[in-house]
Amino acid sequence: MSKNTQYRATEQDDLANDKASTLAVLADNEQWVADNYDKVVTISEQDCSKFVTLTAEEDTVLRCLGAAIIMQWNTLPAK
Repeated sequence: MSKNTQYRATEQDDLANDKASTLAVLADNEQWVADNYDKVVTISEQDCSKFVTLTAEEDTVLRCLGAAIIMQWNTLPAK
């Protein structure tokens, strides 16, 4: 097996393992929510109407800003 083919196989294995572990974490989270549903804080429709409603454009801008911050998170100073 060439080094390039071996590298791709290893990379694919790593991706498969990452996907499997991600799915396991999501399943654990779903189970936790199901087990602790009575302890989860919820907002009533009446309380929800007190919050500001964003336009689609504002929502997109905020999502992009959030993604940009996440991408740079490790480079931000600790203080």
